[in-house]
Amino acid sequence: MYIGEEQLQGRRLDLVDRAAELQVLESSAAAARDGRGGLLRLQGPWGMGKTTLLDAWAVRERERGGLRFLTATCVEMEQGFIFSVARQLLEPLLRDQPSHEETLGQVLRTPAPEGLAAELHTLYMFLAELSRESAYVLVIDDVHFADEHSLRWLSYLSRRVADLRLLVVLSGWFGEHRLLNELCAGHVLTPGSLTLDGVAHLLGATLGATPEPAFATACHEFTGGAPYLVSRLLRVLADVGLCPVDANVRTAGELAAQAVNDQVNRCLVAQPEATRRLVRVLALLGGDTQGHVVAAMADLHPRRLEEHLTRLRRLSILAESTPTRFSHPLIRQAVLDRMPDLAIEYATAASLLHRDQAPTARTAACLLHAGPLGEPWVVPVLLDAAYQARDMGEHGLRLSYLRRALREPVAGEERIGLLMELAKAELFGDPAAAARRLREVLSLLTDPEARAKASGVLATALKLSRRAPEALPVLDAAIDMLDAEQHWELRLHLEAQIVQIGLEEFATIPAALAKLESLRSRGLSGSTPGERACLAALALHAMAGHGSAKETADLAARALSGGLWVAGPGGLLSCLSIVALIVADRWDEAQGWLAELSAQAIRHPLPWLRLMSAYGSVVMSHRDGALEDGATTGLDMLAEIGEGAGYSVMTLVAVVANCLMDAGSIPQAGQLLTRHAARDMPEAAWDRGTFLFSLGRLRLARGEHSAAVSALLECGRHQDTSHITNPAITPWLSRLALAYLGLGERERALEAAERELELSRRWGTPRAIGVSLGALGLVTGGSHGLDQLREAVGTIDEARAKLEQARIRLDLGLMLIQAGELAEARDVLRVAQERSALCQAPELSKRIQVALRGAGGRPRAAQPSAVLSRSEHEVAHLAVSGCTNKEIAGRLYVTPRTVEIHLTSTYRKLGISGRGQLAEAMRRLEN
Repeated sequence: MYIGEEQLQGRRLDLVDRAAELQVLESSAAAARDGRGGLLRLQGPWGMGKTTLLDAWAVRERERGGLRFLTATCVEMEQGFIFSVARQLLEPLLRDQPSHEETLGQVLRTPAPEGLAAELHTLYMFLAELSRESAYVLVIDDVHFADEHSLRWLSYLSRRVADLRLLVVLSGWFGEHRLLNELCAGHVLTPGSLTLDGVAHLLGATLGATPEPAFATACHEFTGGAPYLVSRLLRVLADVGLCPVDANVRTAGELAAQAVNDQVNRCLVAQPEATRRLVRVLALLGGDTQGHVVAAMADLHPRRLEEHLTRLRRLSILAESTPTRFSHPLIRQAVLDRMPDLAIEYATAASLLHRDQAPTARTAACLLHAGPLGEPWVVPVLLDAAYQARDMGEHGLRLSYLRRALREPVAGEERIGLLMELAKAELFGDPAAAARRLREVLSLLTDPEARAKASGVLATALKLSRRAPEALPVLDAAIDMLDAEQHWELRLHLEAQIVQIGLEEFATIPAALAKLESLRSRGLSGSTPGERACLAALALHAMAGHGSAKETADLAARALSGGLWVAGPGGLLSCLSIVALIVADRWDEAQGWLAELSAQAIRHPLPWLRLMSAYGSVVMSHRDGALEDGATTGLDMLAEIGEGAGYSVMTLVAVVANCLMDAGSIPQAGQLLTRHAARDMPEAAWDRGTFLFSLGRLRLARGEHSAAVSALLECGRHQDTSHITNPAITPWLSRLALAYLGLGERERALEAAERELELSRRWGTPRAIGVSLGALGLVTGGSHGLDQLREAVGTIDEARAKLEQARIRLDLGLMLIQAGELAEARDVLRVAQERSALCQAPELSKRIQVALRGAGGRPRAAQPSAVLSRSEHEVAHLAVSGCTNKEIAGRLYVTPRTVEIHLTSTYRKLGISGRGQLAEAMRRLEN
């Protein structure tokens, strides 16, 4: 039961089930002709007929006239090329109209390194002028593969296209692609699967006979209505001439199973060898590669290239489009899957691209899939691509290039340099691998200074691999091999590193303490980088409670006197000096250094540097009462780091949990701590103590007093073993006192509270003393407790601590109410309300309002300006001024993701849907 071949001649598949989408496209095109431009998104996964829909629509519009089409197709390999999409769209105009070369040529080929604002505006103005002459349509297919510069341009254009005779149509898989979803689209079309009626219509049109019901239903089920699978199946059915009757359902099912896998091979097997070579080359290089490169690799004369391209288009392997592209990405993959010597083919492609001076990233992308070539140009190309990936923040791609380079037969200095570069790249993601590379480096090096520097990096890798006891002998050996006079500076850096690494784990603390004693005895002035590194190490120890706040701040300031340094293994010490200033309540100094740290983290996208920048920012936000800002920044960083970090994030987890708890988000804090509990490292001195403290606070907030006592006692034992006694870091004793008080164990509560107050006075900051006094007053109770709380209020007011000022006043107000001192209670609670209004602590504010009513007072209404946080205000004002998310991130030294979170929160709080309404909403808020 087959139909004749003559019935299939000249037939084309009809467009079905797309009437609604076509109507939207046609109305948008009509609007563009009338000067009402817009942006339209056509989204969905591969194989849903997006390209077919666009092609059919374009044919109709060309027949109507009045529109000029510019098209581009994005490919994954070109995501690293600057303005690759813009080039595809606009360079044909440069060829046809050379007068535009001066305007656009420089922008598209060599954008200015300092920023994109001028280039984006130039491209926009060019299109604005162009659209005055004629209405244009920009069609960009597979936009999910677009390069970032082009996406920035499209984002810029999307906000200004409304008054142009210009329609921008983007087709692709949008998913959770951040930049794509920033684009302001007037219409979003999502073509779905074909209906049963649609498949039946196509079967009838293709096979020349109306399909019987069961046959049509079976074909719809076989393909799920996916347009790509339907078309493959229809072609197979047509090829064999199968009649669409119910008796052929089983045969149709068998054909459907082989349709996708066999169709490409069946089409190509009968073609000339030159055509098969060409399709393999196109699959490797992409269709928009220079024609002479494609021809050379396919061993074709350039004049015969178009002949074989036409043959492939006729077979529907390639689409009827310029530049050349496959009719579907799955076809390209099918071609690649059938290439037995893929590595050899990629090697040939890389050689040709290099000879043609193609962009480094494109050549390197082919080298990734090729075996070792042994050519002298290979390693430099891969290294250059790795540096480009590093500068773009593409860490995974950087590693791929470096690991591929190491497969080449390199030796001597070249191998040493490559191993060092790879080890630094792996350091924070796979420190164990980095340690192996560095061991090999040390086996190859003979110069003592070079060996010592490599040893410093190796020690860091060992520490990150949780092998700190192995790291210190490495550093000691490096110091011993250096001449005391000639390499004095390098020896100091290594000694400082011994302290930094040694203080982080129990087993190595004695060695660190011994080294600290040695450093103290030398009278270091801080006149050299090595001395400043040692001063930073001394500041770290003093901050732990082995010095006063004044002594710690002095050491930290001297350590930073030569500027912030982040390069090399000792860079962490410089960052920790900023933390020491925060803990010592040196706010102005700390804020200045944090801004510099944030700028460094943006310039040098190293994972640990971004982590330290985020940690410092969250600590400052928490201490200043900006709890929502702190939690947002911290959670954003934890999401960015993910689960595979090769370093600890427990201190950041702890301070974010504290922000959440103080903001009243107890369940969220509990989820955060539970999620990260598996990362707990019992041997980690600094990191684990803060985590245990937050865990104790959580249990106390839940009213689980016995569990809180257990967690806080464990925290105390851990801190004592770690030689960390400073309550300004972890005020675990005052929280323990409150937990004991909840259990009715007043004597133990008093003992803990008094002990912490003694330590706080030794440290000497009003914040620490005020917090400890407040806890002691609650535990003491009675008139004496009231006096202690009054003293705590007076003390804490000397610190920049709005949250603690409000909280201690609430405790005092409640105790005054119990004592019948209602007038004083009202005065205290009114000030508490003022201070809490400056914080992002809604639960605390509610408690203060309840207490004030209990004292006979009337709570004041919250000010509208308090709706937005400080960071939200800053971000919103910059957004209103016209800054992009990336520009805002650069000005505020945060990540673009943080900017997105703040804007989303601002839109939600102001009840608006996007930037277009932000300016008016901010005016209303401020008035």
